[in-house]
Amino acid sequence: MSSNKNTTLETFNHWLDYWDNHNIEGIMELLHDEVIFENWDGTIIKGKKTLRKAWTIWFSQNDNFKFTKKEIFIDEHNQKLLFRWQLNWQSHEKHFENREESRNGVDIIHYKQNKIILKSSFIKTKILIENKAYFLIPDNK
Repeated sequence: MSSNKNTTLETFNHWLDYWDNHNIEGIMELLHDEVIFENWDGTIIKGKKTLRKAWTIWFSQNDNFKFTKKEIFIDEHNQKLLFRWQLNWQSHEKHFENREESRNGVDIIHYKQNKIILKSSFIKTKILIENKAYFLIPDNK
């Protein structure tokens, strides 16, 4: 089953609404059972059940976030979507906890049978804390 541009856009708009309303059940409805999530930090999570566990934890620790859609591009033929976004929330960064933070990033989303099968997230290393720029420094684990 292939998806047309309007169906892909409608599914994406539901996706974004579910995120902004912190509706994990709605988000999960839009995922393929074999979904793969590639987080911006390099973590890869495979499968809807495993991703539900990870995101349930994330949602329980982050109840004040909002994504702003900067732009989207839909590749109708290949069932792919590029989503450029801004995330606003209370910071978790060391020395900036609970201060207003903004991050910019891009998600590349692939669809299969009108469900999200792959979500790859990329984020800029420059973030804004109370409108002042800082650079993320990765942990050396």
